[in-house]
Amino acid sequence: MGRGIAQAAALGGMGVLLHDPVPDARAAAPERIAADLARGAERGRWDAADAEAAAGRVAAAGDLAALAPCELVIEAAPEDLALKRALFAELAAVVAEDCVLATNTSSLLVTAVAAGTPRPERVVGLHFFNPAPLMRLVELVAGEESGAAALGRARAAGAAMGKRVVRAADVAGFVVNRCNRPFGLEALRLVQERRASVAQVDRICRLAGFRMGPFELMDLVGTDVGLEVARSFHAQSFGEPRWRPSPLTARLVAAGRTGRKSGRGWYDYRDGPHRPPDPGPPAAGGGDGLVVVAGASVLAHELLGLAEAAGWDASPPAAAQGETPFLILDCGPAAGDVPLQGGPQAISCADRSLAAADGGGSAVGFLAVPPLAATRVVELTRLCRSRPCDGSFYPRSLRASCARRAPDSLPAPLRHVAPRTATQPSRLRLRPCALFFRDRPRRTIATPSLQRALGCCSKAVPWCHAIRMPTLPSRSRPERGEALS
Repeated sequence: MGRGIAQAAALGGMGVLLHDPVPDARAAAPERIAADLARGAERGRWDAADAEAAAGRVAAAGDLAALAPCELVIEAAPEDLALKRALFAELAAVVAEDCVLATNTSSLLVTAVAAGTPRPERVVGLHFFNPAPLMRLVELVAGEESGAAALGRARAAGAAMGKRVVRAADVAGFVVNRCNRPFGLEALRLVQERRASVAQVDRICRLAGFRMGPFELMDLVGTDVGLEVARSFHAQSFGEPRWRPSPLTARLVAAGRTGRKSGRGWYDYRDGPHRPPDPGPPAAGGGDGLVVVAGASVLAHELLGLAEAAGWDASPPAAAQGETPFLILDCGPAAGDVPLQGGPQAISCADRSLAAADGGGSAVGFLAVPPLAATRVVELTRLCRSRPCDGSFYPRSLRASCARRAPDSLPAPLRHVAPRTATQPSRLRLRPCALFFRDRPRRTIATPSLQRALGCCSKAVPWCHAIRMPTLPSRSRPERGEALS
């Protein structure tokens, strides 16, 4: 990160002194920046003349004392509060009294970093994003004692680098990282619970419009940096459960797999591309039969047009004229619509749960966010059987053994255990999940609604991948899934 900030400052016309406590890294930094600048010029990101001039403005500083003439010092040390405080205390003894000290912390409070520094009014937060030369946003954070002059100088420096400088409150994670935390932590929970693999999570996020998946982003930032940020969030929120760090990340960091910078993280970067290219979307067309689209929403109108373009006979419920539809898409019936019936149904779950919309359990749920041209994924789900009420989660041999004995002779916890029969009622429960995958072949798959919804989505939306989730019984072990494209 520090090298990237130095490159951005040099491109902005500023003279740059770059210090690193590791001698080898400090000596190699100017050459690596020059190589990155030349590579950017080859890709058309800036002129070759500008790249050459910027490389000439970067020099290595052998120690902190060499930073004495600086008007602005930006630290990019690891996310350790004691380390940053000690660094600023040492810098304060070297630089001029009006030199601005800016911290690039991702999660620590600027007020806490400034504590103990002489003249804390000159300490501000200037949070860049990785890769710093390319990311256009910078968060400017005022601590409790930050002065207007220091904030003004930091804002001017960010603007000179070509960044959009925004003010952010001095809270854990500021704005961007606060929004980004669930993106990574929920992905980690999905993998930890064996709902999906790392590659599957990343691929589906790319299909949904992200330039990279959460695990690719963790590798880019550095898994060690991400772990320290997670620990900082958790500590500063006094143990808020939603910010709890993931043991998967801790194990990866302990193994030295810190991401791209080490060659290995969630992916292996040592031998060529870390993943194969994403497969292309299915071709549109091939629809045959009646598709009824119910609702007056924007989504319903888009689906009607896409279904017609793909060859389906698409119509609202009132125009179906009693014909049995191939599939019914329920996007939220308008007032006065008759109940939908006569064919397999897929119900939009944008503002309701599938369990509430279809208590009978024969329909499937889907989520498609308009405008559909901006996304390449439709999510499908179904209701699953919840089995703890009848003891069917016990091993089959135990259930058979209990069935041969009188109920009064069994211990109380086993009196309800018996072989499941086809006539026994079962409750229905929707298992929420962010990603959708195919169940194992041995699992019972309900209804033609699911198969028809998958086929209709793929035919109607040429850029769309329809993906189905595993619906797991309550109290059962999660099962691995296989992505369905």
